[in-house]
Amino acid sequence: MDEAANAKVGVSRRTFLTTSAAIGLGATVATSTGVRSASAAPLGTGSAMVGGGPPPPPPGCGSVNSGDFLWKSVKDATVANPGAGNRVVEPQPQPTTAFTQLYAVRHGGDKPSSAFDQLLVPTRRISGIECETLWQPDMLNLWKYAWIEATGVLPTAEENIVVGVNSQKARRLNQLHIHLSRLYAGTRKSLDGVGGLPTQLADWTKPKANVELAIDDPNRTSAHFRVVHLDALLPNLFATLHQAVGAKGMAAQMIAVTKAPKGFYVISSESGLPHGGTSTCDGLFHM
Repeated sequence: MDEAANAKVGVSRRTFLTTSAAIGLGATVATSTGVRSASAAPLGTGSAMVGGGPPPPPPGCGSVNSGDFLWKSVKDATVANPGAGNRVVEPQPQPTTAFTQLYAVRHGGDKPSSAFDQLLVPTRRISGIECETLWQPDMLNLWKYAWIEATGVLPTAEENIVVGVNSQKARRLNQLHIHLSRLYAGTRKSLDGVGGLPTQLADWTKPKANVELAIDDPNRTSAHFRVVHLDALLPNLFATLHQAVGAKGMAAQMIAVTKAPKGFYVISSESGLPHGGTSTCDGLFHM
């Protein structure tokens, strides 16, 4: 659903400018989250876009001429001219000097009155989790910034926060967006009751990581997920999962992150996961 169909969905969405104060990305974040410090400059006016904008998207990553609502809302956004509904950030350091990468933080519009329906959207053309751009070494680590932004924009304690991205089939808009939301209480209870989780992302897709978690879904009360208890800074989870499932497997995946007692629970699933997985992270959210 990438062109006119998505434009119709997007037009009905209400968006508004995020009003939270700018967060210093160079500031130390509470060590209980596993983010000891975020190695980036404060949010601010940005640079002169050294190297210009990103290169054209590779095949399968969407057209820059797409009518997708979310893409149209961010494609021309800059720090100085963010466009309606956006707060645009140029994080530092950039992973490459060849071009500059920005992202926007905006309301998602699914729950217009909810403060827990926020999105982080790169201004680079990336259709979604299936796009090969995401696991290249010159890609901005959106997971680190998604967590930092979520802790600043969501009016709740860190243990209640979840950030996540849906599979290709589970999403309605085809510009990559990471949801910043509140964790469903039943999922938190399930996670807190799980013991013996692997602690290395290399074990993310091994059987010992497969656990059942409660979800908020009218059609089912639980699903199986791969869960790792990571006591480290968040890496580029797109690249990590790509190493485990391969390029052909990425489109079916969902990824989510929430706080653990020390560090993070890093979560993924797909509908074909043994014992009943899911390709959407929506059941983890309590918007």
